[in-house]
Amino acid sequence: MAYKTNICCIINIISITYLYYKLLTEKEIEVLKLRQKGLKQSEIAEKLGISQPAVSSFEQSIAKKIEESIQLLDLLKEIGIDLSKYKKNKK
Repeated sequence: MAYKTNICCIINIISITYLYYKLLTEKEIEVLKLRQKGLKQSEIAEKLGISQPAVSSFEQSIAKKIEESIQLLDLLKEIGIDLSKYKKNKK
């Protein structure tokens, strides 16, 4: 269950827009948004009309994708590529 806590911490590190539109499926986004609102797995399952194990599976998939993204960013930094300089400035 530690991955649930880690998801919240990691999301603050990685751009949510990047996660939403480049990595996560539509259903994963729905699960993530409901989790961010504080809903439990059982509540999410009921709201989305899916099983609780399906919600758990979506959360595990989200955690895996986030971890893979962090590993990729770390690897790019190791070889001298810093993507932070390519961020768009918010107006």
